[in-house]
Amino acid sequence: MMLTALLAFALGGQAFSAEPGKTAAANPLWVVEKGDAKVYLFGAIHLMSEKSYPLPAAIERAYKQSAEIVFEADMRALNRPDTQVRLTQSGTYPAGQTLRDSVSPATYERVTARFAAAGLPAERMNRYRPWFCGITLTMLEIRRLGYDLQHGAEQRFFARALQDGKRIASFESLDENFAVFTGLSPDEDEETLLQTLDDLDMAKRDAEKLRNAWKNGDVPALEQLLHASLAKHPIIRERLFGERNRNWLPLIEARLKSGNSSMVVIGAAHLLGENGLLELLRKAGHKVRQL
Repeated sequence: MMLTALLAFALGGQAFSAEPGKTAAANPLWVVEKGDAKVYLFGAIHLMSEKSYPLPAAIERAYKQSAEIVFEADMRALNRPDTQVRLTQSGTYPAGQTLRDSVSPATYERVTARFAAAGLPAERMNRYRPWFCGITLTMLEIRRLGYDLQHGAEQRFFARALQDGKRIASFESLDENFAVFTGLSPDEDEETLLQTLDDLDMAKRDAEKLRNAWKNGDVPALEQLLHASLAKHPIIRERLFGERNRNWLPLIEARLKSGNSSMVVIGAAHLLGENGLLELLRKAGHKVRQL
């Protein structure tokens, strides 16, 4: 299970920030260059199917020209069989503590209604922390909509990079990736669940519109679809995106000094908005070009 993929479901709720002077973009792909080094930044989404492929030629070229493929989290570790066990253990309350006792009555009523709609008894989910409940509901919704995370861009490019013998790297270790959620305060944990529920409501209404807007580079449509979610939850926007983006900026800059080319396959929400990586790179003096 891709932790950040699940809770950044459907692009995570931020809007595309088109390059100044551009009203639309052909692809969710940017490049930053320094000398012979290039870093391609591919804003991936996780709501994809077999029919989503092949990807646009510009994205394929970026992959072929890159000696290294970089992901948010350690893909090898995330795909190990014991990772699901660890995830479930991390998301389970200790004996005597329950979801009902840990969130507001309004939040509990909203999430149990979603459980019921998904065919999950509330008492069964009462032992799990809010962020884990969000992951569970997201997985169910992805399957209901007919999508499969195996067709998400991360899994696809990870499998290709292994087969092609490219270097594979990540911005975070598995422990760091887990800590994004296990390190949440109780208030942040509940807020994460609420933000996930908002995203699920949006995805249920507009999943196909969202996928098509992303594929066609329709920036106005993406802005219209994604404006509301994280704007309602600024604490989570900072915790899951802003803080981590600032940690990742020097890792991108280090690759620009390497003389080699890399492709970063990352949830599109991390690239976008005022505290997205594209804006952080521009503020650091780098020219970011959309392809």
